[in-house]
Amino acid sequence: MAAQKRLPEINTDKVSFVGAWTLYGFHEDGFTSGIRAAERLGAKVPFEIVDARYIRDKQIRGMDSRTNTREQLGRMILMIIQWVILALTGSMNRGEKKKKII
Repeated sequence: MAAQKRLPEINTDKVSFVGAWTLYGFHEDGFTSGIRAAERLGAKVPFEIVDARYIRDKQIRGMDSRTNTREQLGRMILMIIQWVILALTGSMNRGEKKKKII
């Protein structure tokens, strides 16, 4: 997060840090940061770049700690559900030997 805030001051016309980590971590964010770096190097982009921080002219703020905690709890619950399903379907049999094809 600290590096994200410093990007405008450390990205130059010769060196640019790009990747999905530069915004929200989506592939689209990595693509956008790469396109912006190409523009700084002089490339002409044949389309308009729409910043992901703006949707319907409203700026999206970073997640607060409550949202982050809720998201982590949700992910943990989904992981437990997935583990239970795998255990019930027998996909997690550790001692199962591979079948030999003759």
